[in-house]
Amino acid sequence: MTKEKTLAEVRSEIDAIDDKIHDLIMARAELIEDIIQAKKQLSEEKKPIIHHARETAIIKRLLKRHKGPFPKEVLIRMWREMFSAFVNMQRSFEMAVYMPERGAGFLETARDHFGTHSKTRTSTSIVQVIKDVADWNVEVGVIPAQVEQEDANPWWLSLLPGNGWDAPQIVAKLPLSNGRDISSSQEAFVISMGEFEPTSDDRSLVAIETRGKSSASSIGTDLEKTGFPVRAVLGMHNAQEEDRFYLFELEGYFNKNDAKVEAFIEKEADNIVRIECLGGYSVIE
Repeated sequence: MTKEKTLAEVRSEIDAIDDKIHDLIMARAELIEDIIQAKKQLSEEKKPIIHHARETAIIKRLLKRHKGPFPKEVLIRMWREMFSAFVNMQRSFEMAVYMPERGAGFLETARDHFGTHSKTRTSTSIVQVIKDVADWNVEVGVIPAQVEQEDANPWWLSLLPGNGWDAPQIVAKLPLSNGRDISSSQEAFVISMGEFEPTSDDRSLVAIETRGKSSASSIGTDLEKTGFPVRAVLGMHNAQEEDRFYLFELEGYFNKNDAKVEAFIEKEADNIVRIECLGGYSVIE
């Protein structure tokens, strides 16, 4: 018959496990100097310090191997805080966050994802947040994922190339994994000067400028036929004369060099002025 452990014995085991966890965290931190030196060898003056596709891949891998009663949302939160700490060990990290009014929720969403100790600047202007990222004043920007349909100058037009700056891209959507980030109350996009990179499950945000009377429905039908399922039409903007911009959210990773994209452009050659991918985000189930 197996002897039942005393409370003191169980606590002793927990202390030993805590020490092992702490040892591994310190060992991981020691690798940061190796990362810094390796990045210096790349000799790139301006490069975002955060690689969202890499971080997402780590989270997905951990969730896949996770078992037992420990909550997955807490697991994500723990790793997000560690990511933040390790990033700040490499160089000072600052983010710009859209906050129209106190308690609007975007600041809380940003801190839930990028860590409670990350340096933050807030702005009442979405375009100013985009500009701060484009000017390399900050590493990332956090802006609302919701698009106001009645906005005469929607913020997503500022992500189009040709606005007088190198446009940032959308690289993530918060909170991660359908609200598992605990306290986040507002959905938000993360923008960065880094590229939106493909993962195992992606959504793409694509702006399409059309001429004439092309409707979102007809454009969406041709996108579907060429292999890009449409999740939603997020926005519409009347451009010059009869031209219009549509913002589509598509299933999958949208690459302008993809044969499917070329097929779509050829099919809509008479209706499309230009097509631009504004970025996207990975989905964590």
